Amino acid sequence: MALTYGTQGDGLGAKNQAFVDKLMTEKLAQDTIFDKFATRQKPLGQNVGKQITFRKFVPMRDLLIANDIYKNYTGNDVDNAGQDISIMAGSNLYQNYVLPEGSSGNEAGSMKVVEQSTEVFPIGMWMTVTEETNLFHDMYTISENINQYSEVASIIIDEFYRDTYINSAGHVQDITGGGDGADSVTDSAFSDAVSKISLQLRLSNAKYVSEILTSSTDYGTTPVWSRYIAVVNPMMGEAMRGNADFKSLETYSAGVKPIEGEIGMIKDVRIIENANMLIVDNGDGTYTGDMLIMAKDHTANVPLRGKKRVEVIVKGLNNDDKSDPLNRTQIIGWKSWLGALTLNPERLGLVKAKFTI
Repeated sequence: MALTYGTQGDGLGAKNQAFVDKLMTEKLAQDTIFDKFATRQKPLGQNVGKQITFRKFVPMRDLLIANDIYKNYTGNDVDNAGQDISIMAGSNLYQNYVLPEGSSGNEAGSMKVVEQSTEVFPIGMWMTVTEETNLFHDMYTISENINQYSEVASIIIDEFYRDTYINSAGHVQDITGGGDGADSVTDSAFSDAVSKISLQLRLSNAKYVSEILTSSTDYGTTPVWSRYIAVVNPMMGEAMRGNADFKSLETYSAGVKPIEGEIGMIKDVRIIENANMLIVDNGDGTYTGDMLIMAKDHTANVPLRGKKRVEVIVKGLNNDDKSDPLNRTQIIGWKSWLGALTLNPERLGLVKAKFTI
């Protein structure tokens, strides 16, 4: 559908406005990757402030039974952050709860709630289109404008979620200083680091990812083969194919529906490529990259009720702008409200490594 303004400066009208809103929303749902691994919560009501507060119970089992063996290995601290810690009951623990004859025993257990807060905030951009462009340009249409804006918006929104996850990761393995550091993603040190992150996740009671948000606009989910899921830059993904522990997608794809961008696995971590994942050119022929490893239910995000995830704003040539009395320009742009918070950093891991191409 080619949308243009009429020569008299008419606006889009309700039908065309609905079209561009749907076009923008559908393309963003398809193009974004990182937000598909967040867990959508109940929408925030309007007129209740920008602050989002999440409340959760610390599992009683962690308060009563968790021990320093797992704490020392994973770095989790139930008293500090209320993080899940996989339990290991010591020998004869049950004896602490045996009820002597005629006695109700000792009081045990507590209900602990932790709160974490963040704010929603608006982002967006707009551009000016002149009357001449509208009348005489042989390629410009509003739908093409929206197509290109959606590509920009998807990168920006993905960057927000990407950085939220990376900066919140509770388990980090940095092997950039190991050995000569030139090709560490092909070395056993890299697969060992992935294995350690996987073990830390399992000991942190971090479940495999079993579903992700769909690419449709209904915020539904689609089931996936349960494993931890990692995201790497395509350059890093190409280099790690030389790792002896790397299994290409073709070796296990029978009966497994690939995730978009999936290239293979290391240990129990499925790996997908995304060009928006961070790498750094070290200037010596090597690069440093991040491998983000995700478990289930680590980050919550909340859309504003009554607000679309992304709004398209179109102001026609007759937009009553007093600085444009002869209706010579029109405005087109987009706006989104973002809000997300990692509630369970122990369900995110990060491996930093060097590589060459």
